[in-house]
Amino acid sequence: MALLTAIPVLAQVELPPGGPIDLDTIKVFVKETVRTLSYIASVAMVVFIILAGLKWLTAGANSTKQEEAKKMFRTAIIGSLIILGVGVIIWTIQAILTGSFFGFIGNQSGQNLPVQSSGKKIGEFCGGSSECASPLICKTICQRSGGNLPGEPCQFGSNCAPGLSCGAGDRCYRP
Repeated sequence: MALLTAIPVLAQVELPPGGPIDLDTIKVFVKETVRTLSYIASVAMVVFIILAGLKWLTAGANSTKQEEAKKMFRTAIIGSLIILGVGVIIWTIQAILTGSFFGFIGNQSGQNLPVQSSGKKIGEFCGGSSECASPLICKTICQRSGGNLPGEPCQFGSNCAPGLSCGAGDRCYRP
């Protein structure tokens, strides 16, 4: 019966040095991890396709080796399509969750600000505010008047809202 009762643990756990981990930090981490894994998988698929081609070329008249090479090539193509499909699924989920899937720019208040199709969107380089979609302004890139929100594009810290910094992947984040 003693095994089924909770025993309080009085040990104290110290947090690692640095700032707190927030949703924006996790989002940037996931994005960079997915990007890195996609690059690695893409290179691996190219290598497999090349190896399958070389195997096919060196098979000669041996039908068994030709079939092995065809199977390897087919597997490499299917793997490439799976990698591409996973990338599209992740991009679609991210776009739906951030509110940018249907041509809207999401913000922290939960409102969606429509982007005029005649102007440039957040993060696009501009030469003046007249080039940016309303209500965006130009500061090297099109941005919100109060600065871009976490996860949105930036070139410098001044493109980000107060309290945010421009960091990994040229995105605004909370330091």
